[in-house]
Amino acid sequence: MIGFRRNPVELLADLLGEERRILLEGRLGQLADLVRRKQAALERLQAGRAPDEEVLAQLRALAQANLGLLEAAAEGVAAGQRRLAQLRSDVRGWRSYDSQGHRSAVGQVARRLEHKA
Repeated sequence: MIGFRRNPVELLADLLGEERRILLEGRLGQLADLVRRKQAALERLQAGRAPDEEVLAQLRALAQANLGLLEAAAEGVAAGQRRLAQLRSDVRGWRSYDSQGHRSAVGQVARRLEHKA
C-alpha cells in the first residue's frame, strides 16, 4: 500500500488536498477510490497516538472546506439532472386534450441538444 509507513496525519492532509483538487477539477469519478483511501488513513490515525488539538483543528478545517466543495458539486450534478429532464420534456413537446378528449401534440420541438457555456 502506498504511503503505509507515512505519518497518518500527513497522509490524511495530503488526501484532503487531493480531494480538493479532484473537486475543483470536476473529476468526480475519482472520489470513490479517494474515500476508501481516506477511510484507511482515518483508521490508522485512530489506531495510533492521538494528534494534538491544533493538528486536529487543521485537519477539520481542510475537511470542512472540502465539504463546501462537495455540496457545490452535488448541487451542480442535481442542476444538470434537472436541465436534462427539462430538455427531454421539451423534445417530447406538450400534449393537450380538446373538448372531445382527443389528445394532440402542442409546440413540438425539433430534436437538438442545447449547448450552454
